[in-house]
Amino acid sequence: MAKRSGFNFQHIIEETRIVSFEECRNAHVNTMLLKGSSEHTLKGFQVTLKRLESLLAETNPEAIKDMGKFSKDDAIDFCNQMREDNLAISSYNSHLKRMKAFFAFLKRNKYVKENYFQSIPTKRDMKEVKYVVTKKDIDAICKVLNLDRMDDVTTYVIIQIMTKTGCRIGEVSNIRVQDIKDNFDKLLIRGKKTYTERMVIIPDSLKPILKGYLEIRGNLDHDNLLFNIHGGKLHVNSANRKIHQAAIKANLPQITSHSFRRYYITTLVNSGANLHLVAKLVGHNNLNQLRQYLEVDINTSRDLLDKL
Repeated sequence: MAKRSGFNFQHIIEETRIVSFEECRNAHVNTMLLKGSSEHTLKGFQVTLKRLESLLAETNPEAIKDMGKFSKDDAIDFCNQMREDNLAISSYNSHLKRMKAFFAFLKRNKYVKENYFQSIPTKRDMKEVKYVVTKKDIDAICKVLNLDRMDDVTTYVIIQIMTKTGCRIGEVSNIRVQDIKDNFDKLLIRGKKTYTERMVIIPDSLKPILKGYLEIRGNLDHDNLLFNIHGGKLHVNSANRKIHQAAIKANLPQITSHSFRRYYITTLVNSGANLHLVAKLVGHNNLNQLRQYLEVDINTSRDLLDKL
């Protein structure tokens, strides 16, 4: 049989081989053991990879079976989830560095084609995470949304709820239709992070938005307020991804879903609202939790002092 010029059977095997997440993890652990990595380092990777596995189980289970199906969106979801969990900067950076190392290993061994974490920057200081959106930023993001598209309508509703109630993205994605109380006057929030419930006031500007969205939503086979393009429940990571995509499109990549919560808190404080009331509205147990969000306008402080 004649040999075909340029034919590389090994290359075809490498390109088409399906490798599961577990296989990738085991191969990486074995390599680290051969290199003499410390127990502390191994434990750190174990925690980070467990976090990744839990995320993929919810958002992209096919990638657990075949890591070749891991995408850039999955990498972004991983980082957004860390922001949603409000991790300390050092913890965020540690997880991200481990992901970069893990996927560099996978790419070298041709388990994946790209290291999507490589281009994601670490958070060097709190200012990078604590960006506070302005009203102008919110308008700019909403302007890039096409409200003739149902997907963009949902993104718009998410932004409005967070901006006008200070809810976390996980809490917004967890809202049920029956949580809208007293003829659109109040909203029951189930704290996905704190596992507590609280009631927030629905401002007049948000009421027609919720009513319109409910009318479009109609009757679905689940009770979640937010839904995806297929009519199913909208997962928190999908909601995070929508915010990220809209922010990128508006040329505001520094904005995350948590930025809108910070906007709500800062706006209330700069308007002279009682800190204890603000803490109660946003689900904080004490003022120390609240302080990390505060970006008080110096001009507002001067106006308050002039009243003394």
